[in-house]
Amino acid sequence: MRAFLVVSVVVVLVLAGLWIFRRFRTSTAELGGGGGVATPEPGEFRQSGDQITSLVLLLKEPRAISERELQVAAERAFGCPFGHNGDYIAAAMPRQGLFIVRTPEMGMGVITVNAPYFADVAAAAESVQEHVVVEAIQGHSAWLAVDLVGEPHADGVAVMYGMMAMLIGQFVGPEALAVMRTSDGKIVAYVPAFADLLRRGEVDAIFES
Repeated sequence: MRAFLVVSVVVVLVLAGLWIFRRFRTSTAELGGGGGVATPEPGEFRQSGDQITSLVLLLKEPRAISERELQVAAERAFGCPFGHNGDYIAAAMPRQGLFIVRTPEMGMGVITVNAPYFADVAAAAESVQEHVVVEAIQGHSAWLAVDLVGEPHADGVAVMYGMMAMLIGQFVGPEALAVMRTSDGKIVAYVPAFADLLRRGEVDAIFES
């Protein structure tokens, strides 16, 4: 059993390391761990154009997260206790604002950032037509994302995004302005009714509404 726990932790650390490498272009992200929010340099993190599979909340202000808050959120989302080892892992990474969540089905990374998501906010706003979405893009100053870490769920993309939605839904609040799905680049303005849809994993109901 002890050997199994060691192997599971090593696997998670390797996946987390690869995820951090994909997310950040440089190695200057704040260290500290234990939670908080990342404040990267401009252009330091990679976005959806770099083939990162994510659900993203655009926020009007940053959303700091503690490791314990992450564990409680994962427990609420998936109905199992989470800790630092075993089948269900939820832990802060050495880089500030980055966290890893692992279930037997798939791995996820949670990242909360005190900076605009888009490198060029004006260009991103010009690329959409809906006025409320334009306002959300222009008005956001922070973001929170749940990324796929490792292989997608064996039952397909819909189930994968459903699990990501169940987790990110635990963090929605009054600071949310928009929700984005990176697989197709769709962005919709956030409304309070989305909270329950996210927590139930009903992603298509949000982006097809």
